[in-house]
Amino acid sequence: MCEVIGMLFLESQRKKGRPGCMVGFDKLLFEEEQKQKVKEKKLAQRLHRSQIEKDKLTEKSVLESSCSSLG
Repeated sequence: MCEVIGMLFLESQRKKGRPGCMVGFDKLLFEEEQKQKVKEKKLAQRLHRSQIEKDKLTEKSVLESSCSSLG
């Protein structure tokens, strides 16, 4: 009985992506999640800068139109 269990254990240890060996998978998953978080953060920053630029342009156009209507 012990020999059978020992053989099954050895065979399972030789399998690629074997059960019980999650270190590599967890590490890859963690790295992918970190990359995704960085992408999302950069996107949020770009959207924020874009909104600021949009607000500045709108304010500038309002000021120019009000100045031209006065003169």
